[in-house]
Amino acid sequence: MTLEEDAKKLLLQVKDSGSGKSIINLGWIDQVQIKPPKAIVRLNLPDFAQSQRERIAIETRETL
Repeated sequence: MTLEEDAKKLLLQVKDSGSGKSIINLGWIDQVQIKPPKAIVRLNLPDFAQSQRERIAIETRETL
């Protein structure tokens, strides 16, 4: 398993506050690159979820 796959598994814990579904399952992650000690995650949130951007970014950093 690659580091990116491991990261995506961890990101299943980060949820949309409205539906309770993970940002991975919702397709809100465009890119995950892991190059220790850095992790690059590109979010692709729909317009209605933009108000959650900061919370999701913080939870993503803390999770990884």
